[in-house]
Formats: sequence, C-alpha cells, structure tokens
Amino acid sequence: MTANEPRDELGEPIGDARLKREMADLARKHLFIRGGAQGWRYWRMSNAADGSLAGLALTRPDARVRIDRRKVWTMVRGHRFFIANWIATQYFWRESGEPMWSYDDIDKGEAQGLAYDVPTTPKEDLSRILRPEAEFTFAQINKFTVETILGKVVAAGLKGVR
Repeated sequence: MTANEPRDELGEPIGDARLKREMADLARKHLFIRGGAQGWRYWRMSNAADGSLAGLALTRPDARVRIDRRKVWTMVRGHRFFIANWIATQYFWRESGEPMWSYDDIDKGEAQGLAYDVPTTPKEDLSRILRPEAEFTFAQINKFTVETILGKVVAAGLKGVR
C-alpha cells in the first residue's frame, strides 16, 4: 500500500473494486438528477477564446463499453444527428494545454432549446471527423439521430434548417 492510495473517511485504503463501485454509484446518482434517457449527459460547447456557442455535445458515462464511456458525440445540425467526434473527445479529456472549447453541463431541456442555435458544421470539419487520427478507429465512429436523443419535436423543428 502506498501513501497516494485512495482512502475512505476512516483512513482505510479503498480497493480498486470498491472504488469503481462507489464511483459508478455516484455517477448513476448524478445521471438520475442531471442525465437523460439512456444515461446521456448533455454539454454546451463554447469557444474558449470568446465564449460563443460552438456546439452541443453528449457523453455517456454509464455505457457498458469502455470506449463509449470516453466518447464525445457532437450535433451536426444540418443532418440532424450526433456523431462520435474524436477531436471533441480529445479536448474534453485533455488535462493540460490550450483548450479549444469549454464544456458546461446542461440538462435535457436546455439541450433541446440550444439545438436550434447550434452553428452548422462545415463540410471540411465533418470530413475530418470521419477520418479519425486519434482516440478511436473509423469503425468506432457511430451516430444517433436528433430524434433519438432530443425527441420528435426538436427533430421536426430542425427539419427545414440546413
């Protein structure tokens, strides 16, 4: 046992299994309060430089597969879907360096309202997202429709918007 090992309130070392179980319980409680259906967490992506809206992102911290717990999906407004975005994933988990975006935790209602204001994703950015250079492979890039994530009303509202 090392000095840096996590300890509980009584000073007892917390084993890996116990720590993982307690963290999962905390995550579930947090998701119950803030998360949406299927354990999604919603994030407002803002440009780090000026604070303007850069996008709407999702994470799924309770996912079964490890890579899905790490992925960040971003909304592509013109196509009405959320796609696994390796670039946003890198910046979401980055611990040092200059940030490109800041992420603010929001609830589903806020995400539904924000969906109409998300800027259009340029074709060049979308093609770069579809060619992963890090974080995950091409086969791990998946997408979910806006209807699945935010509901039919939002999807219908975005239907004519490109």
